[in-house]
Amino acid sequence: MEQKARTILVIDDDPEIRRLVGDFFGREGFVVELAEDGHAMDKVLERLAPDLVVLDLAELLRGEMEDFRRGGQPVSLEAALPDDEVWVIGDRLALRRVIGNIIDNAVKYGGCAHVRLDVDTRNVRLVIGDEGPGFSGKDGELLLEPFVRAEPSRARATGGAGLGLAVARTLIEALGGTIVLGNGKRGGQVVLSLPRFMPL
Repeated sequence: MEQKARTILVIDDDPEIRRLVGDFFGREGFVVELAEDGHAMDKVLERLAPDLVVLDLAELLRGEMEDFRRGGQPVSLEAALPDDEVWVIGDRLALRRVIGNIIDNAVKYGGCAHVRLDVDTRNVRLVIGDEGPGFSGKDGELLLEPFVRAEPSRARATGGAGLGLAVARTLIEALGGTIVLGNGKRGGQVVLSLPRFMPL
């Protein structure tokens, strides 16, 4: 039986960014919905609804961490993951790609990744920190824009066009969440927040 294609929403009024982000996800097997602004967001999300699922973010993160550990990567949990399910709405493959990229960046630029999942009644916050030089000045916001690269201390030997975090931001905001770059106690820190889904 043919597998149903996943769909991702891209909102941006710059045609070059729309093309590049569309190509980025298209190579991963996604159907890309393009919109110039957020005015028709509700209607577009209605079309996306069949592609979105309720998933346990703690389980997804547990599997992602195990993959990194099997690869010998220096990743660790700052606190045990919740025993109960942590439900969010999203696409499993797309979220794994985003989380995996952020953890990989922490290891690559900061030497390791310390991961924590915070949960309250309304939101789920995934905090990924490292022990590198951190982000200076307004880098935390600028690096979420397409084509902006980190200063050399956080971008050594990386190559690429600087689209990874911009694509992550597009995906997370389409799911009603946020992604914020800043500094923690030991180095750089990325905080990814998503609305918590509470079953009736």
